[in-house]
Amino acid sequence: MSSPTPENFWLNPEGRTTRLGLSAEFTQSLAEDWVQVELPAPGATFQKGDSFGFVQTSGATHDMRAPRGFKVLTVNPRALADAQVVRLSPLGEGWLLQIEFLE
Repeated sequence: MSSPTPENFWLNPEGRTTRLGLSAEFTQSLAEDWVQVELPAPGATFQKGDSFGFVQTSGATHDMRAPRGFKVLTVNPRALADAQVVRLSPLGEGWLLQIEFLE
């Protein structure tokens, strides 16, 4: 299975920041059990295309790459604690990061 592309993320602007998560289409395409979601610490910065984390399923590891340059402001602790939350509620409780885009 391939890694998520920029089209596999959703972005929800919230004032000067943006919430980022995986699309429902992508999460549903991974039929395997989700084992782990690894995300960066607040303060980390990434350029477009940089690896910023991964989703590990029972069948493979899927690298996540930045759809745009950004700085991490907040990491969703629920996504880190239970990968199934991301899989089952990617547009709700399973959001990944609160970010600020780099100019």
